[in-house]
Amino acid sequence: MSQSDFNGPPQEVSAIHRKREACLNTVDPAGSLVGNHTYGAYAFYHYDGEPSHSAVLNEKDISPTYTMVLPTSYRRRIVPDRLFEERCHPDVRIARRAATIASLAKVISERQVSTGLRRTLVTQALRLERLARQRMEELSSAYPIEAPREETGDGPGKDTA
Repeated sequence: MSQSDFNGPPQEVSAIHRKREACLNTVDPAGSLVGNHTYGAYAFYHYDGEPSHSAVLNEKDISPTYTMVLPTSYRRRIVPDRLFEERCHPDVRIARRAATIASLAKVISERQVSTGLRRTLVTQALRLERLARQRMEELSSAYPIEAPREETGDGPGKDTA
């Protein structure tokens, strides 16, 4: 790779941007580009299909408002298939969630922040706990817990007698 390969964003980010642009260039039934509509709303979903309300880090409580009619929904996945498959792996999801928590905790430790940002940290930590527990349960039959003093070949406490 040459230095010019590093001048822009990473390839995976560029691929997401291209998919997002393709989505915004979708033509609606009236012949207008979706990306040119006056109003828009974004919804983000986790890799398990769960809505991600705090992924946009809305730190303030959402105030009540009036009900409105929403326009036609255009749903697209902007993460390329290969990258989506990689990021769906449970261990990758756990690592990415832990990194998010670390980033939020760093911001919280360095500033005076709102209760909302602390609430976001708690929400992310609960999601991490759920993902880690699910993964442990998935693997528990494949990797049974060792009995006390059982020879496993690793770490302190190994019976050397």
